[in-house]
Amino acid sequence: KSAIQFARVNPSRRFQLKRIAVLTGFLLFTLSMFPQSAAHKSAPGASEPKSDQAADAMTARIVALEKQIATLQSSNSFLSYLVTQKRNKYDSIQLDPSDHNFQQLDGSVSTFLVILEDASPYLNGYRMKLSIGNPSNATFSNVSLKIRWGNAYDFKSYDKDKYEKWQNSIKEKEITLTDDLKPGAWNTVTVDLVPCAASETGFLELSMKTPSVVLHKN
Repeated sequence: KSAIQFARVNPSRRFQLKRIAVLTGFLLFTLSMFPQSAAHKSAPGASEPKSDQAADAMTARIVALEKQIATLQSSNSFLSYLVTQKRNKYDSIQLDPSDHNFQQLDGSVSTFLVILEDASPYLNGYRMKLSIGNPSNATFSNVSLKIRWGNAYDFKSYDKDKYEKWQNSIKEKEITLTDDLKPGAWNTVTVDLVPCAASETGFLELSMKTPSVVLHKN
């Protein structure tokens, strides 16, 4: 008989060895692919991941929406101004140096009539001569006049940036009359707009407050 003997391999042991061989092969395959993947990610000119592209698209969309919101807010401010002008039709009036007809202007407690008689150069601006008619039987004292002036604006051709620039360019002045507004009479009032260029008489807006009223007893 031969002295050589072959040891029998346990079936469970054979399964473990086969499993180790498969895992080893998988690890070697994975390691061989890793450098190529890294090189692909760092290669110049490589396209961005889809997640980054989506983020950039979302950012651009947000910026566009913010611009639209800013435009809508400005348009809303402009429309609000026009609505206010229409609703408070006689709380303020726009004067035209070429128009000498009277306009109705409401004070705090009464209605007045206003005529722009003249607008002539004065110093580095203009002197406005107003006739303020008081059709009531009351005397008004400490009357406050507020006038805003600037270049004319074409309200029919609204533009956000141009409108905001125009609004910021408007000048204003408020004065308190030293003389009373006599009842049933035209009262002459002088207002100096200094400084004021000729082009800045294109927009003239007047409003008034009448905090004090004197009524006469019979």
